[in-house]
Amino acid sequence: NGICIILASQTICHIQRLPTGIPHRWQAGTSEHPRKNLQGAFAKWYPLACDYYNEHGNLLVPKAYKTADGANLGIWIVDLRARYYSKTLLISQEEVDKLEKIGMVWDVPEYQWQQKYNKVKEFYDEYHDLSLLPLYKGEEGKYLLSWVKLQRGIYYQRKEGVAYQEKIAKLEAIGIICQHKDEKWDSMYKLACLYKDTYHNLLVPACYETAGGKKLGDWI
Repeated sequence: NGICIILASQTICHIQRLPTGIPHRWQAGTSEHPRKNLQGAFAKWYPLACDYYNEHGNLLVPKAYKTADGANLGIWIVDLRARYYSKTLLISQEEVDKLEKIGMVWDVPEYQWQQKYNKVKEFYDEYHDLSLLPLYKGEEGKYLLSWVKLQRGIYYQRKEGVAYQEKIAKLEAIGIICQHKDEKWDSMYKLACLYKDTYHNLLVPACYETAGGKKLGDWI
């Protein structure tokens, strides 16, 4: 009985600490939601989200955005994303479905990566040379070419998982990584030849770096 009382009191304290006005994911039908008024809060904010979507065509609401009436819609959207990935603060599947119908993006960095990739791929499919981006796309092309150069570093992260491998495959499909791998290999091979000419072997210490800071030892 004592254990039951302690667990009950802890549950009550947890419920009291939950923020108001923010929906949580939970499995409908398993138990009654501890804060019924959360559904009322969603009913209040969702029409405001719909208004934003109708005006802007997406739900990429800036965090500081407020409606004409001063409602902090941006903060509400940011909080929803946090709760979508939370294991304790939950949002119902019904609410998730409603939000996704009006363009809700849960993973904004991944969404932005895909948008940039789509633009670069479209250019590559037409011209087959990403170095021409600034010539044909002006300032946007310069920005996209800078993005391309940054993506080359993804290959050397060597992460595990399907998502990482899929991203590598996408980059290789437009020649980003393969070309960079060849350039890097050729560069390091020339340094290895210089080392051999100097020391008459390729017994390069693991910690060896060239005068230019290239980690030839690691590469060997």
